[in-house]
Amino acid sequence: MNHTDFRNYDIKDQMVYHSISPGKKAHDPTVTNLREIHYQSKGKIQINLQFQDELTDLPQGILKKPCMIHHQRRYTDGLKISNKKYDHLQDLKSTLADEVYSFYENLPYE
Repeated sequence: MNHTDFRNYDIKDQMVYHSISPGKKAHDPTVTNLREIHYQSKGKIQINLQFQDELTDLPQGILKKPCMIHHQRRYTDGLKISNKKYDHLQDLKSTLADEVYSFYENLPYE
């Protein structure tokens, strides 16, 4: 896993649902009351507030069809470590096997 695996889901006009909260007004159930969330491949979300209950559709309707949405990457570059941390890791290489040296030598740092 690296930085290219993360997608940006904060873009409002690309959201399939505004919220996964099961309630709409004061004193309705909240996200912390959910016991089960079931995601279907077509974008439909079903929830369960009690373990013994049947799954029900999320009260908020689907805003968009998920197949039409392509989420942008969240990050363009991986995080860089500080120069000091890089130097410390280089010092530790003497305690490691030779096969892993290239990993530590190729870490991005600033």
